[in-house]
Amino acid sequence: MTVYSPSLRLTRNGLSNLAEDDDSTTNLKPGKENEFATYLSDVLKHFRDTTNAAERTDFGFIFPVNEPQWEWLRGQEGNRASNANFKKYCALKRQLDAEKITTKILGPESGSIPDMMSLDAPARAKWNADYGNYLQFICDDAEMAPCFDRIITYHSYWSDEIPDKLVPHREALGRVFTNYPSWKFWQSEYCIMEHGRDLGMDVALRMARVVHCDLTLVNASSWQWWLAVANEDFKRGLIYTDYKNPGDAEIIYDSKLLWALGNFSRFIRPGMVRVELAGPQDVNGLMASAFRDEKSGRLILVFVNCAEQAQKAQIKFAPVSTLQKIFTPFYTSAKQNLAAGDKIDA
Repeated sequence: MTVYSPSLRLTRNGLSNLAEDDDSTTNLKPGKENEFATYLSDVLKHFRDTTNAAERTDFGFIFPVNEPQWEWLRGQEGNRASNANFKKYCALKRQLDAEKITTKILGPESGSIPDMMSLDAPARAKWNADYGNYLQFICDDAEMAPCFDRIITYHSYWSDEIPDKLVPHREALGRVFTNYPSWKFWQSEYCIMEHGRDLGMDVALRMARVVHCDLTLVNASSWQWWLAVANEDFKRGLIYTDYKNPGDAEIIYDSKLLWALGNFSRFIRPGMVRVELAGPQDVNGLMASAFRDEKSGRLILVFVNCAEQAQKAQIKFAPVSTLQKIFTPFYTSAKQNLAAGDKIDA
């Protein structure tokens, strides 16, 4: 469950976002952290215990804050939260424990990869408080760390430009993350922030490149796209529809984004581990990653080709390797959607 803003009775301005002339560090009313925590736990209990079976949901995770370093001006729900504000959300952990609610807290849902490693200077200058440096702020803090289930989350927005950000941001985050071996990284939200509905292959390859870099450079163990179904003119739907109001035609359009993501999600399943794959990784050409199911020994290889031409790949195994050597390829291209090919003996 994602929370974009406290309920309106608990916000400073009575709104679910902030105004340009609002210089507060957060929109949650001072001293209302416990009341907000009680409200969230009540919502979780309602859906867990409701007698309406169609509505019954036992949420595994809750995000109490979303992208806390952004302004969140009027027009979209949101609530910034300085690190000091964010720390007060430990009240939610205490409330969940007291109510014996097993839902785990996730965060910080950082809207910036660099802010995972360092303080956000513009945010600090504007609101005179610390925002960012979330790895150290959460993982190294004796009060904050127990509030999270050894999982820390970030978003890949604004870090997908080539060559300035895509690789350098993730290499830097991956290096810092090695200091926290008992924690997991989740990339919990990303879409391509551009107007214009796009069902084609070029935009799918742009997404696949980001997935590849998050998995291999950051070592993210979960990757999530925003969102599944869209009806607007924006690059964020795996499936699109023109339906908006009752009576509209109920038509859906699948995108290449859906099928390209399927080359990862259909085959890389929970519990698998990534296997280091040596060789060139060209974000403008051919990229490859490997994943293994340790119980069955099954090996998954995912290739992404962003070049204009077809690429050849030769797979070599260590001499003592007992990994499988025969693979069934599945292709997604301008003309194919996860189409199975002939078996390959590697």
